[in-house]
Amino acid sequence: SHVENETKTVIYKRNREERRGRRRRETRTRASQDVAVAVEVDALGLRANEGNWKGILCNLNRDGSPQELPPMYVPDALREWGETLYEWNTLCESLVVETNHDDGSTSNTLTQDVKRQVPLTACESVEIQFETIGRVSTEDFTCRADSEGNFVLASDQITVDNDTQSARFHACFHVSREKRVRFDILLQKYLTSSGAKHHVNVGKAYLEERIQGPLDEATLDKLYEQGLRETNEIANTTRPSEETALSFGVNPLAEDMETDERHVIGLPMDAWLDIYSSSSDPSRLCIGVNMQGAEGKVFSATMQYSDSVLISTSMS
Repeated sequence: SHVENETKTVIYKRNREERRGRRRRETRTRASQDVAVAVEVDALGLRANEGNWKGILCNLNRDGSPQELPPMYVPDALREWGETLYEWNTLCESLVVETNHDDGSTSNTLTQDVKRQVPLTACESVEIQFETIGRVSTEDFTCRADSEGNFVLASDQITVDNDTQSARFHACFHVSREKRVRFDILLQKYLTSSGAKHHVNVGKAYLEERIQGPLDEATLDKLYEQGLRETNEIANTTRPSEETALSFGVNPLAEDMETDERHVIGLPMDAWLDIYSSSSDPSRLCIGVNMQGAEGKVFSATMQYSDSVLISTSMS
Protein backbone atom coordinates (compact mmCIF):
# COMPACT_ATOMS: atom_id res chain seq x y z
CA SER A 1 0.00 0.00 0.00
CA HIS A 2 0.93 3.66 -0.17
CA VAL A 3 1.51 3.80 3.61
CA GLU A 4 3.68 0.69 3.50
CA ASN A 5 5.77 2.18 0.69
CA GLU A 6 6.24 5.39 2.64
CA THR A 7 7.27 3.39 5.71
CA LYS A 8 9.78 1.41 3.67
CA THR A 9 11.16 4.64 2.23
CA VAL A 10 11.62 6.16 5.70
CA ILE A 11 13.34 2.98 6.94
CA TYR A 12 15.59 2.93 3.88
CA LYS A 13 16.58 6.57 4.36
CA ARG A 14 17.22 6.02 8.07
CA ASN A 15 19.37 2.97 7.39
CA ARG A 16 21.23 4.87 4.68
CA GLU A 17 21.97 7.74 7.07
CA GLU A 18 23.16 5.24 9.69
CA ARG A 19 25.49 3.68 7.13
CA ARG A 20 26.77 7.10 6.13
CA GLY A 21 27.38 8.04 9.75
CA ARG A 22 29.17 4.76 10.35
CA ARG A 23 31.38 5.30 7.29
CA ARG A 24 32.20 8.86 8.39
CA ARG A 25 33.13 7.66 11.88
CA GLU A 26 35.26 4.85 10.46
CA THR A 27 36.97 7.25 8.07
CA ARG A 28 37.73 9.72 10.88
CA THR A 29 39.09 6.85 12.99
CA ARG A 30 41.34 5.66 10.17
CA ALA A 31 42.43 9.22 9.43
CA SER A 32 43.34 9.76 13.09
CA GLN A 33 45.63 6.75 12.93
CA ASP A 34 48.98 7.03 11.18
CA VAL A 35 48.28 5.31 7.89
CA ALA A 36 51.71 4.38 6.62
CA VAL A 37 52.09 5.44 2.99
CA ALA A 38 55.52 4.71 1.61
CA VAL A 39 56.48 8.02 0.03
CA GLU A 40 59.72 9.05 -1.60
CA VAL A 41 60.49 12.71 -2.14
CA ASP A 42 63.70 13.45 -3.99
CA ALA A 43 64.74 16.87 -2.65
CA LEU A 44 66.78 17.78 -5.71
CA GLY A 45 63.96 16.63 -7.96
CA LEU A 46 61.49 18.78 -6.09
CA ARG A 47 63.83 21.75 -6.45
CA ALA A 48 63.84 21.21 -10.22
CA ASN A 49 60.40 22.84 -10.09
CA GLU A 50 61.61 25.94 -8.29
CA GLY A 51 61.51 29.23 -10.15
CA ASN A 52 59.09 31.03 -12.45
CA TRP A 53 57.22 29.35 -15.29
CA LYS A 54 55.49 30.96 -18.27
CA GLY A 55 52.55 28.78 -19.13
CA ILE A 56 49.44 28.00 -21.08
CA LEU A 57 46.27 26.90 -19.30
CA CYS A 58 43.48 24.90 -20.90
CA ASN A 59 40.45 24.12 -18.74
CA LEU A 60 38.84 20.72 -19.28
CA ASN A 61 35.27 19.49 -19.71
CA ARG A 62 33.74 16.51 -17.90
CA ASP A 63 35.07 14.12 -20.53
CA GLY A 64 38.58 15.58 -20.45
CA SER A 65 38.18 17.55 -23.68
CA PRO A 66 39.34 21.21 -23.96
CA GLN A 67 36.84 23.75 -22.68
CA GLU A 68 36.05 26.77 -24.83
CA LEU A 69 36.70 30.24 -23.47
CA PRO A 70 33.59 32.26 -22.63
CA PRO A 71 32.48 34.27 -25.71
CA MET A 72 33.18 37.56 -23.91
CA TYR A 73 36.92 36.82 -24.13
CA VAL A 74 36.96 36.01 -27.85
CA PRO A 75 37.65 39.02 -30.13
CA ASP A 76 34.80 39.96 -32.48
CA ALA A 77 36.93 39.32 -35.56
CA LEU A 78 37.60 35.74 -34.49
CA ARG A 79 33.97 35.11 -33.57
CA GLU A 80 32.86 36.31 -37.00
CA TRP A 81 35.13 33.73 -38.62
CA GLY A 82 33.84 31.01 -36.33
CA GLU A 83 37.14 30.65 -34.49
CA THR A 84 37.14 29.07 -31.04
CA LEU A 85 39.72 29.82 -28.34
CA TYR A 86 40.55 27.56 -25.42
CA GLU A 87 43.61 28.84 -23.60
CA TRP A 88 44.95 31.41 -21.16
CA ASN A 89 48.45 32.77 -20.56
CA THR A 90 49.66 31.92 -17.06
CA LEU A 91 52.50 32.60 -14.68
CA CYS A 92 53.47 30.03 -12.04
CA GLU A 93 55.80 31.08 -9.22
CA SER A 94 57.28 28.02 -7.51
CA LEU A 95 59.16 28.08 -4.24
CA VAL A 96 60.80 25.28 -2.26
CA VAL A 97 61.44 25.84 1.46
CA GLU A 98 63.69 23.54 3.47
CA THR A 99 62.85 23.02 7.15
CA ASN A 100 65.27 21.62 9.74
CA HIS A 101 63.63 19.53 12.45
CA ASP A 102 64.68 18.89 16.05
CA ASP A 103 65.53 15.26 15.31
CA GLY A 104 68.11 16.34 12.75
CA SER A 105 65.99 15.55 9.73
CA THR A 106 64.99 18.00 7.01
CA SER A 107 61.89 18.34 4.87
CA ASN A 108 61.12 20.31 1.73
CA THR A 109 57.85 22.07 0.94
CA LEU A 110 56.94 23.09 -2.60
CA THR A 111 54.43 25.91 -3.02
CA GLN A 112 53.14 26.98 -6.42
CA ASP A 113 51.17 30.18 -6.97
CA VAL A 114 49.40 30.24 -10.33
CA LYS A 115 48.21 33.45 -11.95
CA ARG A 116 46.24 34.02 -15.14
CA GLN A 117 46.93 36.95 -17.40
CA VAL A 118 43.94 39.28 -17.56
CA PRO A 119 42.78 39.99 -21.13
CA LEU A 120 42.81 43.73 -21.81
CA THR A 121 40.82 45.76 -24.30
CA ALA A 122 42.35 48.49 -26.39
CA CYS A 123 40.99 51.24 -24.15
CA GLU A 124 42.53 49.79 -21.02
CA SER A 125 46.02 50.15 -19.64
CA VAL A 126 48.67 48.25 -21.57
CA GLU A 127 50.38 47.30 -18.33
CA ILE A 128 50.37 43.53 -17.86
CA GLN A 129 47.94 42.34 -15.22
CA PHE A 130 47.49 38.97 -13.56
CA GLU A 131 44.85 37.46 -11.30
CA THR A 132 45.53 34.60 -8.90
CA ILE A 133 43.67 31.41 -9.77
CA GLY A 134 45.15 28.97 -7.29
CA ARG A 135 47.86 27.89 -4.89
CA VAL A 136 49.12 24.35 -4.47
CA SER A 137 51.38 23.22 -1.64
CA THR A 138 52.88 19.83 -0.88
CA GLU A 139 51.82 20.45 2.73
CA ASP A 140 48.20 19.83 1.74
CA PHE A 141 48.77 16.52 -0.06
CA THR A 142 50.79 13.34 0.06
CA CYS A 143 53.70 14.03 -2.27
CA ARG A 144 55.96 11.74 -4.28
CA ALA A 145 58.75 13.24 -6.38
CA ASP A 146 61.50 11.63 -8.42
CA SER A 147 65.00 12.82 -9.35
CA GLU A 148 63.85 14.28 -12.70
CA GLY A 149 61.41 16.72 -11.11
CA ASN A 150 58.27 14.73 -11.83
CA PHE A 151 55.84 14.66 -8.91
CA VAL A 152 52.34 13.66 -7.91
CA LEU A 153 50.23 15.19 -5.14
CA ALA A 154 47.36 13.04 -3.87
CA SER A 155 44.60 13.71 -1.36
CA ASP A 156 44.92 11.60 1.77
CA GLN A 157 41.29 10.51 1.50
CA ILE A 158 38.47 10.11 -0.97
CA THR A 159 35.52 12.18 0.20
CA VAL A 160 31.81 11.48 -0.23
CA ASP A 161 29.31 14.33 0.00
CA ASN A 162 25.66 13.99 -1.04
CA ASP A 163 26.44 10.64 -2.64
CA THR A 164 29.17 12.22 -4.79
CA GLN A 165 32.63 10.71 -4.52
CA SER A 166 35.58 13.09 -5.02
CA ALA A 167 39.33 12.63 -5.40
CA ARG A 168 41.74 15.55 -5.92
CA PHE A 169 45.24 15.19 -7.34
CA HIS A 170 47.99 16.95 -9.25
CA ALA A 171 50.57 15.42 -11.58
CA CYS A 172 53.64 17.11 -13.05
CA PHE A 173 55.78 15.60 -15.83
CA HIS A 174 59.05 17.16 -17.02
CA VAL A 175 59.46 16.64 -20.75
CA SER A 176 62.81 18.45 -20.43
CA ARG A 177 64.65 20.41 -17.79
CA GLU A 178 63.07 23.64 -19.02
CA LYS A 179 59.58 22.42 -19.98
CA ARG A 180 56.90 20.60 -18.01
CA VAL A 181 53.27 19.50 -18.26
CA ARG A 182 50.91 19.67 -15.28
CA PHE A 183 47.42 18.37 -14.63
CA ASP A 184 45.21 19.56 -11.77
CA ILE A 185 42.16 17.30 -11.50
CA LEU A 186 39.10 16.96 -9.28
CA LEU A 187 37.63 13.58 -10.21
CA GLN A 188 34.05 12.75 -9.22
CA LYS A 189 31.46 10.00 -9.50
CA TYR A 190 27.74 9.97 -8.64
CA LEU A 191 27.42 6.85 -6.50
CA THR A 192 23.61 6.63 -6.63
CA SER A 193 23.33 6.91 -10.43
CA SER A 194 23.13 3.53 -12.11
CA GLY A 195 25.91 3.09 -14.63
CA ALA A 196 27.59 6.37 -13.69
CA LYS A 197 31.30 6.64 -14.40
CA HIS A 198 33.96 8.94 -13.04
CA HIS A 199 34.14 12.34 -14.69
CA VAL A 200 36.31 15.45 -14.50
CA ASN A 201 34.53 17.96 -12.29
CA VAL A 202 37.37 20.48 -12.38
CA GLY A 203 40.30 19.97 -14.72
CA LYS A 204 43.25 22.11 -15.71
CA ALA A 205 46.02 21.24 -18.14
CA TYR A 206 49.19 23.36 -18.15
CA LEU A 207 52.12 23.51 -20.55
CA GLU A 208 54.91 25.54 -18.97
CA GLU A 209 58.39 26.75 -19.83
CA ARG A 210 60.93 27.99 -17.31
CA ILE A 211 61.59 31.74 -17.30
CA GLN A 212 65.29 32.53 -17.33
CA GLY A 213 66.56 35.51 -15.38
CA PRO A 214 64.79 37.89 -13.01
CA LEU A 215 61.04 38.34 -13.11
CA ASP A 216 61.03 42.08 -13.70
CA GLU A 217 58.72 44.33 -15.70
CA ALA A 218 60.91 44.21 -18.81
CA THR A 219 60.89 40.41 -18.79
CA LEU A 220 57.12 40.27 -18.36
CA ASP A 221 56.58 42.78 -21.18
CA LYS A 222 58.70 40.64 -23.49
CA LEU A 223 57.09 37.32 -22.55
CA TYR A 224 53.47 38.44 -22.33
CA GLU A 225 52.77 40.63 -25.34
CA GLN A 226 49.03 40.04 -25.40
CA GLY A 227 46.47 39.25 -22.77
CA LEU A 228 44.71 36.57 -24.75
CA ARG A 229 46.10 33.62 -26.66
CA GLU A 230 44.89 33.40 -30.23
CA THR A 231 46.42 29.97 -30.79
CA ASN A 232 45.33 26.65 -29.28
CA GLU A 233 48.60 24.94 -28.50
CA ILE A 234 47.19 22.52 -25.92
CA ALA A 235 43.72 22.13 -27.37
CA ASN A 236 45.09 21.07 -30.76
CA THR A 237 47.11 18.18 -29.33
CA THR A 238 46.00 14.56 -29.37
CA ARG A 239 43.61 13.06 -26.83
CA PRO A 240 44.22 9.29 -26.77
CA SER A 241 41.22 7.10 -27.53
CA GLU A 242 40.18 4.43 -25.05
CA GLU A 243 41.52 1.80 -27.42
CA THR A 244 44.93 3.52 -27.51
CA ALA A 245 45.07 3.88 -23.74
CA LEU A 246 44.08 0.25 -23.17
CA SER A 247 46.83 -0.88 -25.54
CA PHE A 248 49.37 0.03 -22.86
CA GLY A 249 48.04 -2.80 -20.71
CA VAL A 250 46.78 -2.99 -17.14
CA ASN A 251 48.36 -0.88 -14.43
CA PRO A 252 50.28 -3.42 -12.28
CA LEU A 253 49.21 -1.64 -9.09
CA ALA A 254 45.55 -2.21 -9.93
CA GLU A 255 45.88 -5.96 -10.40
CA ASP A 256 45.88 -6.72 -6.66
CA MET A 257 43.05 -4.36 -5.72
CA GLU A 258 40.07 -6.57 -6.62
CA THR A 259 38.55 -4.01 -8.96
CA ASP A 260 36.06 -5.00 -11.65
CA GLU A 261 35.52 -1.70 -13.48
CA ARG A 262 37.91 0.26 -15.67
CA HIS A 263 37.30 3.65 -17.22
CA VAL A 264 39.61 5.76 -19.39
CA ILE A 265 39.35 9.54 -19.81
CA GLY A 266 41.43 11.04 -22.61
CA LEU A 267 43.23 14.32 -21.87
CA PRO A 268 45.09 16.75 -24.15
CA MET A 269 48.83 16.38 -24.80
CA ASP A 270 48.61 12.61 -25.32
CA ALA A 271 47.59 12.05 -21.69
CA TRP A 272 44.84 10.00 -20.10
CA LEU A 273 43.33 8.98 -16.77
CA ASP A 274 43.16 5.23 -16.15
CA ILE A 275 40.61 4.57 -13.41
CA TYR A 276 40.02 1.22 -11.71
CA SER A 277 37.10 0.87 -9.29
CA SER A 278 34.93 -1.73 -7.57
CA SER A 279 31.20 -1.97 -8.25
CA SER A 280 30.65 -3.48 -4.80
CA ASP A 281 33.00 -1.21 -2.84
CA PRO A 282 33.31 2.41 -4.08
CA SER A 283 35.92 3.13 -1.40
CA ARG A 284 38.42 1.01 -3.36
CA LEU A 285 39.97 3.03 -6.17
CA CYS A 286 43.13 3.12 -8.27
CA ILE A 287 43.82 6.21 -10.39
CA GLY A 288 46.58 6.48 -12.96
CA VAL A 289 47.65 9.71 -14.70
CA ASN A 290 49.60 8.85 -17.83
CA MET A 291 51.20 10.79 -20.67
CA GLN A 292 53.00 9.56 -23.76
CA GLY A 293 56.17 11.55 -24.36
CA ALA A 294 58.80 11.62 -27.06
CA GLU A 295 60.47 8.45 -28.34
CA GLY A 296 57.80 6.24 -26.84
CA LYS A 297 58.44 7.28 -23.24
CA VAL A 298 55.37 7.06 -21.00
CA PHE A 299 55.10 9.15 -17.84
CA SER A 300 52.90 7.61 -15.16
CA ALA A 301 51.69 8.53 -11.67
CA THR A 302 49.40 6.19 -9.72
CA MET A 303 47.36 6.57 -6.53
CA GLN A 304 45.73 3.68 -4.65
CA TYR A 305 42.86 4.06 -2.18
CA SER A 306 41.39 1.42 0.10
CA ASP A 307 38.54 2.15 2.51
CA SER A 308 38.69 5.67 1.03
CA VAL A 309 42.19 6.20 2.46
CA LEU A 310 45.34 6.65 0.38
CA ILE A 311 47.53 3.57 0.78
CA SER A 312 50.22 4.13 -1.87
CA THR A 313 51.54 6.38 -4.62
CA SER A 314 54.01 5.59 -7.36
CA MET A 315 55.75 7.20 -10.32
CA SER A 316 57.43 5.72 -13.35
